[in-house]
Amino acid sequence: MFYKDSQDSNNNNYLVLTIDDENIVRESIRNYLEDYEYNVVEAENGRTGLEVFKKTNPDIVLVDLRMPEMDGLDLIEEVKKISPDTPIIVISGTGVISDAVQAIRSGAWDYLLKPIDDMSILLHSINKAVNQARLTKENKLYQQHLEQLVEERTKELKNKNIELEQMNKKIQISEKKYKLLFNSLVYGMALYKIIYDQNNNPIDYYFIEINPSFEKLTGIKAENAINKSLFDFFPDAKKLLSKYFKDSIINCKVKHFEYYNKSLEKFFNIMAYKTETDQFITVFSDITENKNFENKLRQSQKIEAIGTLAGGIAHDFNNILFIITGYLELAMDIADNEDEIYDYLDRSLIAAKRAMDLIDQILTFSRQTKNEIQPVKIHLIVKEIYNLLRSSIPSTIEIRQNFKTKLSVMADPSQIHQVVMNLCTNATHSMVKNGGILELNLEEVNNSKCGKISNSKCVVLSVKDTGHGIPKHIQDNIFDPFFTTKNQGEGTGMGLSVVHGIIKNCGGSIYLESEVGKGTTFYVYFPAIDSEEDIEIINNKDLQNGQGNILFIDDEKVLTEMTSQILNGLGYDVTIMTESLLALNYFKENKDLFDLIITDQTMPEMVGTILAREIKKIRKDIPIILCTGFSANISEEEIQKSGIDFVINKPILKNELAEVIWQIINKNT
Repeated sequence: MFYKDSQDSNNNNYLVLTIDDENIVRESIRNYLEDYEYNVVEAENGRTGLEVFKKTNPDIVLVDLRMPEMDGLDLIEEVKKISPDTPIIVISGTGVISDAVQAIRSGAWDYLLKPIDDMSILLHSINKAVNQARLTKENKLYQQHLEQLVEERTKELKNKNIELEQMNKKIQISEKKYKLLFNSLVYGMALYKIIYDQNNNPIDYYFIEINPSFEKLTGIKAENAINKSLFDFFPDAKKLLSKYFKDSIINCKVKHFEYYNKSLEKFFNIMAYKTETDQFITVFSDITENKNFENKLRQSQKIEAIGTLAGGIAHDFNNILFIITGYLELAMDIADNEDEIYDYLDRSLIAAKRAMDLIDQILTFSRQTKNEIQPVKIHLIVKEIYNLLRSSIPSTIEIRQNFKTKLSVMADPSQIHQVVMNLCTNATHSMVKNGGILELNLEEVNNSKCGKISNSKCVVLSVKDTGHGIPKHIQDNIFDPFFTTKNQGEGTGMGLSVVHGIIKNCGGSIYLESEVGKGTTFYVYFPAIDSEEDIEIINNKDLQNGQGNILFIDDEKVLTEMTSQILNGLGYDVTIMTESLLALNYFKENKDLFDLIITDQTMPEMVGTILAREIKKIRKDIPIILCTGFSANISEEEIQKSGIDFVINKPILKNELAEVIWQIINKNT
């Protein structure tokens, strides 16, 4: 339950525009927000919502994606044209991550999934957005104020310069003061002579004087610059600088703009204006550090958004994986071990397990938790990926493997799988059109070839393709987050960035050699350890059968049916329920029938922790397992208060589920 506090109530009566084609959604949002002193206006579709927006000028817009007449993305585009700074929060019933990414790219500030079980999440998002919008507005006003101060100060300096010229013959000391100021100024400053064409248009600017800070910031010495054109030193900036300088001269106003110099690899903030004596002045500062900080901040916000989205879809995705792995295992139980279809099912189960590892990696990335580091034989993982790729990539691509070492490395097996799979996927993608050869090589090298790795021995994985290659001018950027050469919708730009991070965390390094038209080779160096034991990638522990009556509760009907078949096969009698309140009433009437309760967490009407608490009130000794697709939002304290005996995360494999149930039932008998 969410309680109001002073911070949530202090909203200054902000106006919220809710646009959704479902009346019940609009009504529930309006009732909730009005309790927190928000003013709410509504519209039932995108086109009406746009008209209401133009008339009311709301402080924030809540919009659905799928609506008649005008959908949410088109509405976002129109609103951004009218008021770019108005925050927009998408509240959508679709869990498609591409929709969320497209909405964020279009200008949405946040993305929430319907139904919103906890409306305080919406309130928090709205409070955060309106506060950020308010700060943005205040910053703009402050910037305008600063610009006004600079302009006023510039006018004052112009007047001072006129006075100094009038007094120059009488007071020579003013020249010394000017020189002292000019030379001690921390900003780069230059004075130019304006060169006009026959139509009296400015076309060039010759250096008259530059100060020491100009020399320090640009590396250009005064003796080399005086009486020479500005564009002799900055030819790549001629078009940009000419535009701003000309505008300043013609309109007699100060121009502020930013300029990036590729050769210096610096960002400059420039102020330019024309003097009364038909000369031109530029004053500039190096803002590279600020720009880099802004870029890092934007990247961290993008990563934070990915983490939030990952957590949001984890429950549904893990439910799907649970169903897939469950039915695969059921199919394998009735298939002949020698049959070809059993091999296909086994490979599908391996891929599904890797999908389980992948969602764990995404959630781990968003939670910043530690991974399970252990000795890993890379050749076993490469062999597994080789078998997966061989049956899935086009026949025009030939795969070759050559393993010269079986040394182990210290790493997380699922992360090493992620590294190899990503490199192989990129390699095959580069050869899809024309075909080619993919080579996977493993070898041991000594210290002299280990690069920055201090170990005496290294394991080197090389992934070589004969694809189109990577142009030299972008090779330094391929490990940057969100950098991609693929078409929109084909890649996120996170793959190689994550690969680089995993390898770095393992104490290794990665290099590439590439030539356009011939192909690319990635070399991955890992510190080697001596280990003769092979690491089992898949746990094939014997199943633990048992007996007893189990009440299984989950709102996914297909999932309950699948789990019931698995548990029946393990020897248990199972009663399945898809509604938490109905399950609670059934238990009240049959409280002594069951030996174990297994319940999902996220369900309509009543979540698993509350259901467990109510069941414990009826029968205190009944063991309860919470089976959830995403447990990050459930605290240990909440689990203890609910009386839950054990928590398992979906998807869970049959042998693991059997072991947990057997131990809990036998512990309580």
